[in-house]
Amino acid sequence: MTLRPAAAALAVLASALLPQDSRAADVPESLTGIDLRREHAARRAALAAALPEDSIAVVVAVRSDPSGVFAPRQEEDYRWLTGVDEAEGVLLLSSPPAKGRPHREVLLLPPRSPRGEVWVGKRLYPGPEAEAATGLAETADLGKAVEVLAERMKGARKVVVPRAGRAGEHADRLFGDLLRERRAKVQDLESLTGPLRMVKSAEEVARIRRASVLSAEGHRRAMAAARPGMPEYAVQAVFEEACREGGCRRQAYDSIVGSGPNSCVLHYSRNRRVLEEGDLVLVDAGGEFLGYATDVTRTWPVAATFTAEQAAVYDAVLEAQAAGAAAAKPGATFLDVEAACRKVLKDRGFEAGWLHGPCHWVGLAVHDPNGPPTTPLRPGCVFTIEPGAYFPAKSLGIRIEDTFLMREDGSLDCLSKDAPKARAEIEALRAAALSGDRK
Repeated sequence: MTLRPAAAALAVLASALLPQDSRAADVPESLTGIDLRREHAARRAALAAALPEDSIAVVVAVRSDPSGVFAPRQEEDYRWLTGVDEAEGVLLLSSPPAKGRPHREVLLLPPRSPRGEVWVGKRLYPGPEAEAATGLAETADLGKAVEVLAERMKGARKVVVPRAGRAGEHADRLFGDLLRERRAKVQDLESLTGPLRMVKSAEEVARIRRASVLSAEGHRRAMAAARPGMPEYAVQAVFEEACREGGCRRQAYDSIVGSGPNSCVLHYSRNRRVLEEGDLVLVDAGGEFLGYATDVTRTWPVAATFTAEQAAVYDAVLEAQAAGAAAAKPGATFLDVEAACRKVLKDRGFEAGWLHGPCHWVGLAVHDPNGPPTTPLRPGCVFTIEPGAYFPAKSLGIRIEDTFLMREDGSLDCLSKDAPKARAEIEALRAAALSGDRK
């Protein structure tokens, strides 16, 4: 193929500007030293085995930002199954044609674009390089995605495809006309991948642990840095700087820094109020490390100590979390954890401040879709315990949240344990910070 002059010039420019492998100096993807291609292949095999007979799964990557300004976050199922953190792509995965036979899979990627590489750098494109990098035996041109899916749908009884959210919209944009034309029976992809993602591998645990450790350091720094007169977003900046320094490219969710009355707003996001003496500050924030989330909340006083009333509620919420952790056994459910948490607050006279459930799954998403609250806990799952009590009339809201791993023996490993939580430790940290200002 002969390139037109402009395209040829761009190809030369790209070769000059980009090293042979512009990703060679990236942060290592594996924290445990495993070959991630094998782990991703095992996940694809698990999904293929879970597919209905004679069906095909469609897994879409995130769309590119048309403006080229924002780096969009990869769609979770696509990343979980391929390990590819690049926009634009589709994985097609067919159920095995017969028992004992391998499934069929193909990764559809955009063709190479020298012009595009000038703007966004080198990326994977169809061919041997992508197949070696991902471990997939077959790649093809994304421009032929509809044609390829149409061919593979022949004889298929069902198509498993994202049905909701950004991924659902993108899948419908790509394949909706074909599916409607064929009157295909469809099933939501998340109904299969959510449960498969519940038990985390050693690599996944290592990433969540790293995100939790960095977030714990962020909470410690935020507690030490806060002063009366400081805006909430400045506390947020201290927290997020610690995450970035340690290797979190982004936050797992928008950081919540709610002081005074804002501590009672569950998903407060403005972060503009100025901290005042006597306030409590509720910081619900967690970093994301190599695609994996954590979720950590701490509540602390702007002053050197909690007031007597604040301390009474804080101690009750902390005791409730401990009771919830004790109830989190293999086979128990989030409902059992909630009952244990609520009993403590009721016994302490603060049940009126209960506003939300205390648990959710954590993984690639900060609210991983691993199952409803009735799903039994099992070794390898990761989840939060986050009781809270909120009294808006008093501008008093307290939530304490940690991310936990259930070990193989059924015990819990608090991944975010390094974030100060004991009231005495928090008060000592705040007192030391404020006393330094007076010297």
